[in-house]
Amino acid sequence: MFGNNSTSPISHAEFGEFTQLQGEAVRGRNRVTDYFYDYWLTKHEGDKLPCRADIRPNDLSRHLDHVVIMDVATETRFRLTVRLIGTHVSNFYGEITGKDIREMTNQQAAERIYLVSQRVVDERLPILTITPAFARDRQYLEAYALYLPLYNTAAEVEKILVAVDIRSLYR
Repeated sequence: MFGNNSTSPISHAEFGEFTQLQGEAVRGRNRVTDYFYDYWLTKHEGDKLPCRADIRPNDLSRHLDHVVIMDVATETRFRLTVRLIGTHVSNFYGEITGKDIREMTNQQAAERIYLVSQRVVDERLPILTITPAFARDRQYLEAYALYLPLYNTAAEVEKILVAVDIRSLYR
């Protein structure tokens, strides 16, 4: 429905190793991101694109702890400010509500978020990333992040809703 069904593995020292998926390729990878993708698709009414006002927290209560909402600023330079971060996400990345993503402790993750968010803004389409990681206790993890654009009345991306699910590979 949106864009091509592309998968592009990325491996840059400054961003870490991760995979980007678009189009129907985002489906079937993770139950939490599938839930948010399907929800986002329901907010399309004809040619109307989903905006922040369309997103109802009560609709997302089942997975609200997996949500991040970022403001996108482009007037002087591209900037991402966190407006909301769920507890599932803040447990891994820290509490950064009201801060620029670049204020995260994990700078590699911050740069990866900027890279993918810029692509979401440029292409105006959802992107799913899958990133391998490990916790301090040497537990191997996989992080899924689905970046969903939210548009203003001029059909520009003004916010990005991100659904994040971090799973142990040993479950």
